[in-house]
Amino acid sequence: MSEKKNFGLFPDFDQLEAAYSDSLKKLDSIGAGSAPEDTEQEPIPEENHPTDAADYKDPAENNKQVYDKMVDELERRRTRKSIWSDEPVVPVKKSIWLDDDKKEEPKPEPERPAQPDKPQKPAGRENMETIELKISPEVQERMRAAKEKQRREAAQLEAERQKAEAARAEAARIEAEERAEAERLEKERKARRERAERIERAANAPVITQAAAAAAAGTAKTAADAAAPTSRTRQRPEGEQSSRTRQRPEGEQTSRTRQRPEGEQTSRTRQRPDGQAAPKKRSSASGTHSRTRKRKKPKIKEYELEFSFINAVLCLLLVFGTGIALLVMKRESGVIESEKRYYAEKPEFTLSSYFKGEYTEDLVTYYTDTIPNRESLKSFSDWFSNHLGIHKDGIQIRGDVKAVKQEKLDDDQKATTTTVGLVTTPAPDATEPGESKPTETTTTQTTTTKVKKVVADEAEWAGNVIIAGKGKDVRAMPAFYGQFSTGEKYANVINKYKEALGDSVNVFNMDIPLASAYYMPEDMASQLSDQHECIENIGMHLKGVINVDVYDTLDDHAGEYIYSRTDHHWQPLGAYYATQVFAEKANVPYPDLSTYTVDVKEDFLGTMYTFSDYYQELADYPDTFTYYIPDNYDNVTTTYYDTSFSNGQEGPLFFDFMQGGACYSTFLGSDDRITEIETDCDNGRVLVIMKDSYGNALAPFLTHSFSKIYVLDFRYLNISAVEFMKNVGATDVLFAVSISGGHTESHIDSIEEDLY
Repeated sequence: MSEKKNFGLFPDFDQLEAAYSDSLKKLDSIGAGSAPEDTEQEPIPEENHPTDAADYKDPAENNKQVYDKMVDELERRRTRKSIWSDEPVVPVKKSIWLDDDKKEEPKPEPERPAQPDKPQKPAGRENMETIELKISPEVQERMRAAKEKQRREAAQLEAERQKAEAARAEAARIEAEERAEAERLEKERKARRERAERIERAANAPVITQAAAAAAAGTAKTAADAAAPTSRTRQRPEGEQSSRTRQRPEGEQTSRTRQRPEGEQTSRTRQRPDGQAAPKKRSSASGTHSRTRKRKKPKIKEYELEFSFINAVLCLLLVFGTGIALLVMKRESGVIESEKRYYAEKPEFTLSSYFKGEYTEDLVTYYTDTIPNRESLKSFSDWFSNHLGIHKDGIQIRGDVKAVKQEKLDDDQKATTTTVGLVTTPAPDATEPGESKPTETTTTQTTTTKVKKVVADEAEWAGNVIIAGKGKDVRAMPAFYGQFSTGEKYANVINKYKEALGDSVNVFNMDIPLASAYYMPEDMASQLSDQHECIENIGMHLKGVINVDVYDTLDDHAGEYIYSRTDHHWQPLGAYYATQVFAEKANVPYPDLSTYTVDVKEDFLGTMYTFSDYYQELADYPDTFTYYIPDNYDNVTTTYYDTSFSNGQEGPLFFDFMQGGACYSTFLGSDDRITEIETDCDNGRVLVIMKDSYGNALAPFLTHSFSKIYVLDFRYLNISAVEFMKNVGATDVLFAVSISGGHTESHIDSIEEDLY
């Protein structure tokens, strides 16, 4: 067996030259056709067999050319010249396969023993020597990794191909089912059509009775005989044949086929003598008639074109007439009483606003908002809506009404007590913390004597609100579906404010209940979330924040006028009682209600009237809006800024001109602004109120409690609330948010966004 030579990854060229020379000698001996007898032929490896006999070439035929090429190649390698040019090649000092920075030391050339001449072997691939090259383990590992990667990619491609094939098969199956279904439906339609045609043909086909045939032939049968059973219906004796089935003698003709003598007339074509009238058709009163009467088709189709034309003209007149009327009639302007806002104003035309698209957009808003007789149309819509839905047991059901499973806290959770540090001394600037005094805040329930309140026995849904009570006690209330998980998220956001402001600033939280917490009928209240439980749940998750729980205080005064009946806000009296609880928690002075001046506005019809689809009984019994002016009002300076805290302008604390549905806007005017209130209080404490619309009514009751008050609405703020609080030197921050706002995801997100 021939000896295998191992030359390594980088072989020595002298050894390689010797191997080539030795191989050429063997090739020459193969070409001579002689083979030594003592050499053992090596079996041909299976992988060395040529795939095709045509691909095999005898080395002896080209041994001279092979020899010359080998000599040239060995010469080039000895001189280290490039195969592409005759320029010397710089030897590689680092392997391209291995990250080995060590320089390869030249190995001493081993002494080669003299190779004895080997006898020639017979021609064939089995006499060729196999040259092995060693590959480093790292390269082998890379090759295996590459093969594994190729295998995974091939498997992934195969999986995708199978998936695509399955999708195509499913699509073909669905298409075949749809095609079969379409064919089935087409067959059914065709069968129904053929059935209808057969019925119509049967209805229009003439029916000739036996009595009519007897009359036409002039027979002497009586009417009784004519009314007798026909040959089709009477029972024939056994063996009797019908006129159609009996066998006629040869040559006998039927009445239809027999040949009439020349000149004989049929009953239809014979000429009657002059003056002789045609025989009258027998009446069908006896149950037989000569021919069914054809139904007369209505002649509606003759006027179909006229009707279509008139309909088109009327529709065009209605559309264009209404459009022209809306353009010509006087547009609405001023304040929308039911919505507590102003109508949109007609925009002024400018080229810049036109090309920006602002002019056309504002123009559409103007014409949409100022429709003539807008309020009258709303009243008509309410009247029409009252005739919709189902009325049962005094409850009107309209739309989707959902019930929620009430969540309850454990008694152990309600009894938790937290200690929070309260800063009681003024902070000269935002960077110097004041002294802190520990106070305890408990969430345990207290039992107090409650004032009697009016709660209706029945309630009904109207629009998106619940109506309870009748007459002067009628009240519209929003439904509440808050969940503990949402309240916990709200509490965590308030905790972030406390962490950002530090221990030098007192942070308070007041969750304001809705009217439905106190005036909802029991059967309807059981379908809604428990507001007190939700308030206590928020208090449990506050960290370093003082919880101002006003639920029980408002419940004690629920018999008083603390909530509006036609609006979703509370009355100023309810805000007074809630602010009193906050003043006690903040340890600031708070005057008695008797020191305020009372002002009253009548005919207050708020947002609940709009949300109820203009429930008429609410309009018949509107609210009375009563607000309270502090005795230091003349020493209060109020400045209003935009939501970026710029462009400040002085204004009144109370907007007395607000009337009707805008009465609640008496406080601070609107929400989309930052309000600064400077008072004559000299305690040096600065309060920032982060609120929704419920917090507007709190500020006027705190002019004796803080030296300066800032009111921010988190829904419209365009600056960082934390930076603002630090810049104005806030010592106290109050979050005054309705319980519905504290359980609304979008509002919670807005409060969190105002952090930065």
